[in-house]
Amino acid sequence: MQRCNDYPQEIGLPVGDRLGIGLNMDSMALSRRALDVLLPHIAPAVQLIPLTFDEGEYAMLNIVNVIDALDEAHSDVERFPSSGRVSRIKRYGFHPDVVRNEWIFKIRQTQSVAFVTERFVELVQRSGLTGFEFAELWRDETTVPA
Repeated sequence: MQRCNDYPQEIGLPVGDRLGIGLNMDSMALSRRALDVLLPHIAPAVQLIPLTFDEGEYAMLNIVNVIDALDEAHSDVERFPSSGRVSRIKRYGFHPDVVRNEWIFKIRQTQSVAFVTERFVELVQRSGLTGFEFAELWRDETTVPA
């Protein structure tokens, strides 16, 4: 499982097929080229908001696929004492059967974070799309520190 990092320009990547928007969440503005590659796989999971930049035609992805995928028993979760709501997830564990057929999603505990599966990452890499940076959070039954 991968998290799609924001602000690729800040880590030295050129403006490319994915732009970080700077909304302090995992927002993605994708180029027409990236949309042509990814939409056949992610269309049911997203809404598109058209954007126009000097760099070209882009669309903001609103990820509407919110699933109950977090395996809290195999995660390190901190909660707010007052409400019991999740304040931070230090280590992720996912239910393999829930994420198996997904490409891109959010989890109900932290709906501002976008998660992508390995097949999403592989498609981005095979297609030569630019501007993406991924951080591995989980693999199969093993958690990877956030």
